[in-house]
Amino acid sequence: MSTQADHGPELAPRPQQTPDALRAALATVDPARLQEMQATKDDAFAKAVEWQSLSPVQSWVLT
Repeated sequence: MSTQADHGPELAPRPQQTPDALRAALATVDPARLQEMQATKDDAFAKAVEWQSLSPVQSWVLT
């Protein structure tokens, strides 16, 4: 039998996995990291085009 660890209440509800929802959630919990988020998003989209694959974008969303 397994049990889930109790990590306390969530700081914010888990956002939808869309760029706009992720940006809004980050703006709530750590707005100082919005520029970093934009840079990593831009990099993921550039790699997706270069590699002709959605894997970089999927990885970015999960991160």
